[in-house]
Amino acid sequence: MAINAVCHVEFVAPDFDKAKEFYGGLFGWTFQQWEGMEYLLYMGPEGGVNGGFFKPNPEQPCTSPLIYVEVDCIEEFLPRIANHGGEQVMGKTEIPGVGWFALVKDPGGNVIGLYEPRGQEA
Repeated sequence: MAINAVCHVEFVAPDFDKAKEFYGGLFGWTFQQWEGMEYLLYMGPEGGVNGGFFKPNPEQPCTSPLIYVEVDCIEEFLPRIANHGGEQVMGKTEIPGVGWFALVKDPGGNVIGLYEPRGQEA
């Protein structure tokens, strides 16, 4: 995966069964429940960007879809956000066994995620 490229796309889904019916039926996506979390992974066509569905959550104030950009080090990006007209929404947060993410808001109010895979930390 190229660094600074879109690597994951999430959608808000209050009802995972309805999301599976819609996206699976329409596009043929397959799904896997993330064990121990209220999160549903989806796998699209080979070579495409995969992602997941999450329940609405007031602690994660973002709209759908939410894209993630893979970066080599989240800590290097967070201090630069304000310099480019954005703001930090959620600091670096661990995804157990996978890596870390942070949420930022661009000048237009769009929330995007930064993703740092495990093994990339400085």
